Amino acid sequence: MPRCCIVTAYQGDEFAKLATLTLPRMEAFAARHGYELIIHRPDGSEITDSWMKVPAILAALRRDFDFVLWLDIDALILRTDRDILKDAQPDADLLVSWHGPETTLLDGAPFPPHYNAGVYLIRRSEWSLEFFTRLLALRGKMTHPWLEQAALLTMLGYNEPLGNGPNVANELDRAHIGHLDPIWNSIPGIAMATDPVIHHFAGLTGKTRLDLVRENVAIVPLYETASAAVRSALSHQISRWAAAEHATQSLRRAQTASIAEYQNQTAEIERLKHDIARIRAPRQMLRALPGVITNRLREKIDELSSVSSSSPSFKLKINETPDSVQNLWPEGKSERFEGLAFSTSGDTLGVATADTNAVLLYRRTENGTFEETPYIRLGGLDYPHDLSFSMCGSDELLAVAQRTGALALFRANGVKGPEPVFEISGAEAKLTHSDGVSFVPPVNDYLAACNLGSSSISFYPRISSAPVRYALRPEFELAHWSIFYPDGLAFSQCGRWLAIANHGNGSVSIFQRRNRLLTGGKLRYGAEPIAIINDESLRYPHSVAFTPRTNHLIVTNAGGNFFSVYEPRRSHFGLRWSQVPSAQTIVGDEKTFRSVNLDNKMEGGPKGLAVHGNSIAVCSPEIGIKIYSFQEA
Repeated sequence: MPRCCIVTAYQGDEFAKLATLTLPRMEAFAARHGYELIIHRPDGSEITDSWMKVPAILAALRRDFDFVLWLDIDALILRTDRDILKDAQPDADLLVSWHGPETTLLDGAPFPPHYNAGVYLIRRSEWSLEFFTRLLALRGKMTHPWLEQAALLTMLGYNEPLGNGPNVANELDRAHIGHLDPIWNSIPGIAMATDPVIHHFAGLTGKTRLDLVRENVAIVPLYETASAAVRSALSHQISRWAAAEHATQSLRRAQTASIAEYQNQTAEIERLKHDIARIRAPRQMLRALPGVITNRLREKIDELSSVSSSSPSFKLKINETPDSVQNLWPEGKSERFEGLAFSTSGDTLGVATADTNAVLLYRRTENGTFEETPYIRLGGLDYPHDLSFSMCGSDELLAVAQRTGALALFRANGVKGPEPVFEISGAEAKLTHSDGVSFVPPVNDYLAACNLGSSSISFYPRISSAPVRYALRPEFELAHWSIFYPDGLAFSQCGRWLAIANHGNGSVSIFQRRNRLLTGGKLRYGAEPIAIINDESLRYPHSVAFTPRTNHLIVTNAGGNFFSVYEPRRSHFGLRWSQVPSAQTIVGDEKTFRSVNLDNKMEGGPKGLAVHGNSIAVCSPEIGIKIYSFQEA
């Protein structure tokens, strides 16, 4: 299965507001198809105009992805049923949409046909790396308002759309270009596909664009459920509105000092405003449809989805052969391994040793295995039970959950001594037996912690990156009857799903993140779980983790000599997970496990759990650390 990432970038308040509307759809699309979402937010020292996409694309091309999907931040994904990789062409390294009368419906003023750079599908190759490097070299040399899009067209020899003379042949580069179906880059009010997957709101600015995107988001549920004919009608309605706004915008720019001409144009603007109001009326009726129709369909579709899910949608294979599994043993019997985490690069593996009040960091070697002894011992902690890594600017942070009710943060790439750079603790933090901790992806600007004592999850927003500062009081606390003595938590890479291991009732609760449009831009997860796994084979679940591509859910059982794998199933409204494990992996010697478990039914099995790339690490006081490799498809 090819590896693909979605890359986007934005800066400034206007685009941040757009991002709250478009990023959740990118996350949903990435989650459904097993992509990774990479979000760049350049600071003032970096490229800040639309050229920012080029270094972001180059950075992704230098990683181990097979494809890079670039999306402008004003691109709204309407439906997630189609996989863009199915449109990849074997002889094309760069696929981009051609906008002209032969490929799209022109709703606004005519324009010369050209490639639009709002959506790219790029195959990683020597040519693509070299091509985008050459493209970046043209920054500062192009005076055309289309910026990097003008540079792209110039490199390919398309001068006519830019008004720079006739087109010229460039067969060497054009041989690598493929036409991307305009359904992936349909521009309302300018160049529309019949049944688009993506609406790209190019050419509009400010509140006008924000209003259009906001109203389009409101009817997105219809795109996920309606027929192609209804989807086309909805898009046509949005496009008519956008075309009127484009015309109004153009007239305002063209107004001159001539009073008569000014009056004529003002009258035209008023007529267009009337048209816009008229167009909005049926749109308001359409907005009511999700509540009237979609909710009625949801039960039937989910029912059908569960019936058809007897055949697996995704597969996970764990290599359990002894020579493929690495075992790291503690240096002493007092080192009881409880929690595990890989660093963001996967080159470091951290483990919390509760009884010795320390965190140990192991370094990965060139052959892919980890060194047998830790290269750093971070002491001075108070019963550390779990840990999590995240990038914060150029620094990598390590968060450590201490059962006594404190979260300590360290600089992982420069940790020397016991002093944290920040700590969340005290009465206002409301941490009670904080057994689990995780940064919240994909932006990682929140820290979440389990509260074993209050059976809740607390969320703390980051309020400063330099210096590192987090709110001391939780901005949001997630509680539900299914959350009972939560011992561990994990987020999918896109951040859409939160899984909680309920030590107290032998279950796993899965919550879905709410759309930030509906939460005032704040991070929130739904009050009700989308799934509760009540598998009878679960034995005091301790930790949970999602696999990066397919979102298989892995659960360790502190009271069982195995960890379990729960299979994701495609549903019309997203993923759901199987109620019985698709696989179970025995981790320790059965005799040793039984001798411990006989005295304490909550002990003897694997506890800590970490997943990165194609590695699964589990740990316990009895087995030390075991590292498995796996494949997902």
